[in-house]
Amino acid sequence: MKTTKSLLRFKKAVTLIEMTTVILVMLTLIGISVPTTRWVSGWKLGKQASEDLRAVYVAQRMYISDNPLVIIANEDNATLRNVLAGYLPPSYSGTMPTIK
Repeated sequence: MKTTKSLLRFKKAVTLIEMTTVILVMLTLIGISVPTTRWVSGWKLGKQASEDLRAVYVAQRMYISDNPLVIIANEDNATLRNVLAGYLPPSYSGTMPTIK
């Protein structure tokens, strides 16, 4: 009987060491992944901004090709935004980009 009890005690100690090791490995993986997710979210914002600018650029080109006699320098920003909104693709869900 004594050998069975001593084996159980040893088994409990090994389980505690295993759990500690697993927790340390998980904390290490979380520590590595947090900076990576920050980089990915910044990349997503940049990609969305690029797609927005591309859509506005295409809308501007289409407006200029439809209205070649309009002088863009004489138009105010609010009027241009309203006019270009009609030229944006239907899948465009963002707002008109502004300069900050």
